[in-house]
Amino acid sequence: MEIHKRKMLEDFPKFVVTGVRPGATSEAGYISFELEGGFEGIPPSSFDHVVDGIGPQWFWLVFGLRGYICASVQSHNKETNATVLTFEVRGEPNIAPGQGLAYLSSYWQGYHVGMVLDP
Repeated sequence: MEIHKRKMLEDFPKFVVTGVRPGATSEAGYISFELEGGFEGIPPSSFDHVVDGIGPQWFWLVFGLRGYICASVQSHNKETNATVLTFEVRGEPNIAPGQGLAYLSSYWQGYHVGMVLDP
């Protein structure tokens, strides 16, 4: 019987944050944010297929067992891999420059990662 190595958050492709910019707050209390950075573990040649593939134009960025946001691509430079993402949340997210956020496709839900990784 073949034993598979347990998947860890470190095994996912990462969006490495270089900047976090808050924007306007909606009447419902959601704050819009822009994240600057770039993807690691997703070759630039396959970026459009992996991130913007078939289906919704959004995906999850996961940090830790319980932290996740639903983000979409605002802009992407194919030559430099510089990417700007947008998302809306209530309150200030616990995201800082230098942090790597794990990429999870829109096929899943952000909370699935916590369920799988929680010992």
